[in-house]
Amino acid sequence: MAPAAWRPVPGLSSTRYCAFLRRPDICCSNAFLSDGPGAVLAVDPGADAAQAALLARFASDTLAEAPRPFVIILSHCHIDHVLQAIATSGHLARLDPVLAAHAGCAAVIADGDPVLSSAHLFGEPLPTCPVPVRLFSGSLTDDAPGCLRREPCSVAGLHGERLTVRGSPVAEVFSAPGHTPDSIVVRVGGILLVGDLLFALDVGVAGLPGFDLGALATTAASVRRLVEEGGIVEVIPGHGRPLPAREAIAMLARLERTARLRPEIRPLTPERIAATRVVALELLDEADRVFAEVGGRLLVLAHHLEVLGETEAAAGIEEALAIDDVDPCLASFNRFVCEFEAGERIEFQVLLKAVQATRRIETVLCRGCSSWAKDFEPLARFRRLADDFMSVVTRGGPATTLVPVDLDGVVGPVVDTARMPAVSDDDVLAAVDDEQAFLDVLVRRLAAPPLFPGDGLAFVPSPTPVRVVTDPARLGDVLRAVLEDLAGAGHERVLVEAGPIGTVTMKGDPGGPSPFGLRRREAYRRRFEACGAAFCLRDGEPFACRITFAQ
Repeated sequence: MAPAAWRPVPGLSSTRYCAFLRRPDICCSNAFLSDGPGAVLAVDPGADAAQAALLARFASDTLAEAPRPFVIILSHCHIDHVLQAIATSGHLARLDPVLAAHAGCAAVIADGDPVLSSAHLFGEPLPTCPVPVRLFSGSLTDDAPGCLRREPCSVAGLHGERLTVRGSPVAEVFSAPGHTPDSIVVRVGGILLVGDLLFALDVGVAGLPGFDLGALATTAASVRRLVEEGGIVEVIPGHGRPLPAREAIAMLARLERTARLRPEIRPLTPERIAATRVVALELLDEADRVFAEVGGRLLVLAHHLEVLGETEAAAGIEEALAIDDVDPCLASFNRFVCEFEAGERIEFQVLLKAVQATRRIETVLCRGCSSWAKDFEPLARFRRLADDFMSVVTRGGPATTLVPVDLDGVVGPVVDTARMPAVSDDDVLAAVDDEQAFLDVLVRRLAAPPLFPGDGLAFVPSPTPVRVVTDPARLGDVLRAVLEDLAGAGHERVLVEAGPIGTVTMKGDPGGPSPFGLRRREAYRRRFEACGAAFCLRDGEPFACRITFAQ
């Protein structure tokens, strides 16, 4: 958690604030505390006890200097935002807070609803607790606890409620449904607290109970107008870093556009989370393999360039894909999985951690500085796997597009790339008179050596043309992965045959070992199934597997 310190609130000369910011966190939220003349206000104390203890210490110190009501506002009902606010034995309860929330949020908390609060996904019970100040309840009263007064307000054409204590402003709140029906945004001077609004379409967030895509599009537009016209200087989301107004406006505009396109988003149920976790494990396992291969190739490539005297190019290659940035990300995810298997984490946490890890890796890949790196086959394969994972989370299935193709026309090029250099001798010779062009083709050639040099890999096409329905790119990916497994297991001679009834058989060395275990077999079964084919493995002499397409 970032160090917390008091700062002046823009637009309110007599009020200061402190933001308790966390690194991207799947179990807790950012928290906010303001110290004004009428009250001390906390927004979304989160779910972490240590964070709540720190917030309580800051609040207690300032209340000791000048006793006033202590008000807590909740942006919505999800447990990662509200748990410490409603824990009756928690640090904040000792300060006798006045709890305020949207009437819908108050009902969820009063009922201890495990679904609408997402408590069932986090494996935590939701404490029941009365919420005395029910915002947007249809009636404004003057006798709320702690002398808290609610009155109507309008900012930038938006109608909300202003909270005051003895005439001193505490906050203004505006309804913001979409992520949940009870979501609100909270304005304190020039600061706007938006809960999970900015990330409501994120993978692993969209589709939670209560999600409403149409309402989200309307909310994004209205909150954007509030930031543009309401004197907002800084926007603080429930997760991640604070944003200057200009950056938040751009994010809200993108959110509105995307929501209005009405992307397909399936409800994120516990059953889907359990199924998606399996896909997440396969994806990150493949990332381990891909980046180990990439790292090895880069080292060999840099060595060859140094031998050729291209020291500057060698140094650039070593930095090209920032592999060192990927390793800690994968290690962190693997630790998370181990904690899950030890009963210390739950499936929803593993899913969100996988999304976080995937995005981090994709960010690293986007830094690719060379044209050869952008087209590097293992990285292209990982990107398609990442797309499939995100698609499974949001839509329930991989992002495949099945089309009729000629079977030999898909399998043959995969075999060719596994047994031939990425750049032919002719291409190398054609570039010899241009120093930069020659270096480029040389790098591409050295970066992608044949998987089976010489005559170690053979392809027998179908004796007659065969049309199958598949996703050509993803079928190529998984066929290549099987060949890599065979090469990695020590098979020196492999035969690939296409059959006239829509089959592909891959045979290894007689006496060669099986190249993968049960988990890998299941991964292949799912990946070939997504490509419109059945995967059958035969352990024997020699090892063989068969891929069969429906006719």
